[in-house]
Amino acid sequence: MESMTDRNVSEMPAAERKAIEGLLGHELDPAQQVFIMAYTPNAVPSKAVREAARASLQGTFAKIDEHAKAEGITPEEADAALDEAIEQVQPRQG
Repeated sequence: MESMTDRNVSEMPAAERKAIEGLLGHELDPAQQVFIMAYTPNAVPSKAVREAARASLQGTFAKIDEHAKAEGITPEEADAALDEAIEQVQPRQG
């Protein structure tokens, strides 16, 4: 079985926020959102579940695009920020 949720950090109860910060290893910013998904590895989700996940991701991507447009963030700036975040989480080997 799969379950997922997304929450605004600013709306989280303190205990919930601290627990997630403990898992991530750093403090969360109140302007952030957290997306959590629990799943069973190697289980093939049903078509309905895949469609729901796709719709949810499309909604998330639309919100990201709206935010970027409102803040004047170019696609190049967004890509650079993503590359930097990935590098911080998973440094290149060698």
